Parts: sequence; structure tokens; C-alpha cells
Amino acid sequence: SRWYRSNIRWVGENPAVGLSSWAGTKMCGASGQRVDEIISTYDPGGQVLRQQPNLAIIHLGTNDMTQFTSGTWVGGSIALSISNLSTLLTTIFANKPDILVCVCKIIPNQGASDSNITSWNAAMETMVLAHANASRIFIADCNTAFKNDATWATDYMSDNTHPNDAGEAVMATAILSAIQANITLMTRNAAQTRRTIVPKVSALSYTASTAT
Repeated sequence: SRWYRSNIRWVGENPAVGLSSWAGTKMCGASGQRVDEIISTYDPGGQVLRQQPNLAIIHLGTNDMTQFTSGTWVGGSIALSISNLSTLLTTIFANKPDILVCVCKIIPNQGASDSNITSWNAAMETMVLAHANASRIFIADCNTAFKNDATWATDYMSDNTHPNDAGEAVMATAILSAIQANITLMTRNAAQTRRTIVPKVSALSYTASTAT
């Protein structure tokens, strides 16, 4: 809608892809990278400092769960990958304490790694609930949104790992539902000179854990 186009600005240093291209703007994603690689090579704290977003949406962990070399899990372990995600969140909040963060339960996979993804999502939710900044984090359950369709693998996936256009639309709907459940968009300050994104409640993660 015109309201969203005129009042929400997508920021980042990489071009948008997929259905998000309509925004004509940017993102902070890095194709094919695990969480530890994002931390070590992509300077997420620096990006937050430069772009100053009010809201960050994170869908990370798929590469951690699917990368194998000669039977060895490159990501190390679920516990290590979740610890890396916790470190990433801490870095983001250290650079912008007033940011709100939507962390997505990652979408399912058609291969054997789907059991890892199920375990990752459960561990991620536990970590978020215990995180020092939990009151500013909420969860969008993209995984359940996919699996609510018994034929998700053919309806929503372009291959074992990546969503097709329909799958991207399902993800967007799940994320928007979580946003609507947890934050108030574009609240003006007293002087009516600046809009901000604020939480609807003091602790977001509990209500978000059941949102799809």
C-alpha cells in the first residue's frame, strides 16, 4: 500500500532480492553464510550503526543446519550455532539498544537436515526467552506457517532448501503477523516530528512464541 511505501524504509548495504525487490531498497543478508560467518565477515554491528534501523528481521540458521562436509557438520553443533546467534543479537543491541528484533524460526528443509532445523528452532526460542534483551525480541514462526500445509515441499519450495515465490509470501505473512502482534508501527513523539517503532507490551517474546 502507499502508506507502507511512504513511511517504512528498508535499509542495508545489499540489494533486495525475491519478492522484497518491490521495496527498491536494501537488506543486510549474505547468501550462503552461517551465523559465525555473518559475525566474522559482515560487521553486523557496523551495519546497524550506519543504518540505524528501528526493526531488524533475522532469518538465520539454515546454512548452519544444512552444511555438511564428508559427514561432518560444518556448523559445529546446534548449541554452538545458537550461541553464535545469541552473540549476534548482543552485538546488535550493543550498537543500538532501542532496536526491536524479529527472529524467525527457519523454514523446513526437504532433506535429512530438517530434524536439525526442528531442534535449532526449539533451541533458538529457548535462547531468545533467556536473552538479556528478550524484552525487545519477538519470534515469527515461519516453520509452522510452512508445515501447516501438508504439501509445503511442493507448494512452497524451489529446491530442498529455498522457498519459491509462494513460500516467500508465506514467510512474509508469518513475519507480518508477528509484527502486528508485538509492535505498534510509526508512533509519533510528543512534538510530532519523529516516528518510532515501539513494543505493544513490555515483554515481547512470550506472546511472539505462539504467533504464526
